[in-house]
Amino acid sequence: MQFYKDYVEPLAREVEGKNSNRNARYTPNPGGLYKAYLAKKTALRTLMIDPNKKADAEMQSNGDALDFLDRHKIAACFTAAVAELRLLSSENEDDQLEDGMPYSLWNSHRLNEQLAVLCGMNVLIMYMGTEVKGLNESCIDDIRKALGGGFKFPRAITGKGCLDSIVRALYFSNAIYGINPVLLAVIYYLLEQYFYKECNIILN
Repeated sequence: MQFYKDYVEPLAREVEGKNSNRNARYTPNPGGLYKAYLAKKTALRTLMIDPNKKADAEMQSNGDALDFLDRHKIAACFTAAVAELRLLSSENEDDQLEDGMPYSLWNSHRLNEQLAVLCGMNVLIMYMGTEVKGLNESCIDDIRKALGGGFKFPRAITGKGCLDSIVRALYFSNAIYGINPVLLAVIYYLLEQYFYKECNIILN
């Protein structure tokens, strides 16, 4: 899985290094991540099939239903898979239960949610810089140049940055209800549209 090698592992190592004071530890698991991502993707594709449409029903019977999800849904499935897999762990006392067992999700640091959002954003950015369907070459060049200056997030309102707010929301969502890839996909879509607006990029 090339994306794991090029993006997930370096990002996991980066988060691990920045949290050495928490004794953060990264455990590689590319096979597990692929299986978790595939399960999220399959579930989302199944959810989106409209049984009232003959074409969708025919594709479903052939196993080809919605083979290609858009980039926002792919990023959302990847985010959910990374958060679920827990590639990062911490040995801090705060992350241990009273009986010494490893931390529960509720008591854990947000390391895995942070990694999940960073991975999801990298999926989105990768597609933004390479996808050409419906866009002319000039527009693609403008997007690539703008991305070279870093992704632009909405400004902070309550003292916390947008990325941090998303990580916190993902953490509490994961701990209480589980992660909703459909809602995540909408968030990624809105972030992408904000980026285009801030960079004065008109899609054509």
